[in-house]
Amino acid sequence: MKGINLLKPDTENLPKGWVRTTLAYILNQRKDKFDPKSGQNYPFVGLEHIGSHSRTVIGHGDSTNTKSTKSVFQCGDILYGKLRPYLNKVSIPNFKGVCSTDIWVFQQNKNMDNKYVMLFLSTNEFVHFARNNMSGTQHPRIKWEKFSKYLIPLPPLNEQKRIVSKLESIFAQIDAAKERLLELQGRMQSGQTSLKSLKSSVLKQAFEGRLVPQDPKDEPAEVLLEKNCKDSEINYEKDNLPEGWIEIKLESICTKITDGSHNSPPNSPIGEIPYVTAKNIRPKKLDFTNITYVTKESHREIFARCNPEKDDVLYTKDGTVGYAVVNDHDCEFSLLSSVALLKPCRAIVNSYYLENFLNSPTTYESVIKNTSGTALRRIILKRIKEIKILLPPLNEQQRIVSKIESIFARIDTRCRSIVFTSLSNLLSHMIH
Repeated sequence: MKGINLLKPDTENLPKGWVRTTLAYILNQRKDKFDPKSGQNYPFVGLEHIGSHSRTVIGHGDSTNTKSTKSVFQCGDILYGKLRPYLNKVSIPNFKGVCSTDIWVFQQNKNMDNKYVMLFLSTNEFVHFARNNMSGTQHPRIKWEKFSKYLIPLPPLNEQKRIVSKLESIFAQIDAAKERLLELQGRMQSGQTSLKSLKSSVLKQAFEGRLVPQDPKDEPAEVLLEKNCKDSEINYEKDNLPEGWIEIKLESICTKITDGSHNSPPNSPIGEIPYVTAKNIRPKKLDFTNITYVTKESHREIFARCNPEKDDVLYTKDGTVGYAVVNDHDCEFSLLSSVALLKPCRAIVNSYYLENFLNSPTTYESVIKNTSGTALRRIILKRIKEIKILLPPLNEQQRIVSKIESIFARIDTRCRSIVFTSLSNLLSHMIH
């Protein structure tokens, strides 16, 4: 430690050969100034040219474009941003130039490693200290009187260099891992897009009658309709469709289509009855993890008109329009008006077939065309009732649902396998 002026050096609880001293006794501020009127031209570094929390100079300007006096720095000096020090702007440039007077310049000292000091000044502990010792409101700065009294643990010079070398090696590995992680995320997103496209292709085949074979023994959909529907004036189409299929409006195959409360009821402070809104519904998923509750009194009023039961279909009509899910919950819950309740006639249509059909890209795109609003999209019940459904025989519907679930399960398993393998490879590479 020869050559460093130490005032009451402290060695308590430090490794052998280390001392603890104030920044004032190891940092020498460079006092050279630059006058823009001199006609000379140097790179200019402002606070905007030092990366926050990155210890890097990310660019520079031109001193000919400055008007006021600036500070001079040499290659290898430490630049420390004293304005808004919580931004953690500290770096060591590899060139000489001039900088803003809101930046302190600390010149090199042959008895210490400037990179060691720079890394110390960028630690969370020191940034927290600087934040808590700022003064000023609009332009908060840390003053030299506070800054200079901070204690820094200082090892021998050779050990400083070894510490810096090790930290730079670790930082390089972290940066490389970040790049690989970003690349992996890109691959995953691309893969998810491909898998989504694959699922869309499966649904397209399903509703064109190409996913499972037709069986001539199946009772045609129109026969099922005639047997189970009292309304003799129901219209449907069967031309240009697979054998036994019909195209029919949604309202004709449901015993009830309604929606939930149009007035948000008061929340229950003790969590009595779950209250489902559009935010709780995603395609094929009813999420109760982030749920609100209503009182039993409010629930009774809503449930009298809109009573979701198991195997009914819930369909979003406000905000996130066009998501369908089969209710697989046994408990009672209330619905907000952002959710439509569809009660399929089970003798005609399979609830899970209807769920998949409503979630198919073709149906979704058709529904979106009939929405209104810009900031908040909305589809009215009348439009939902008019959605046209391609309806196969009931037995074929069940075969289609089983096939879709089987294929989707294999796709999801493959997706999880790819993600797990990719993350495992990345972790292994980081460790080794």
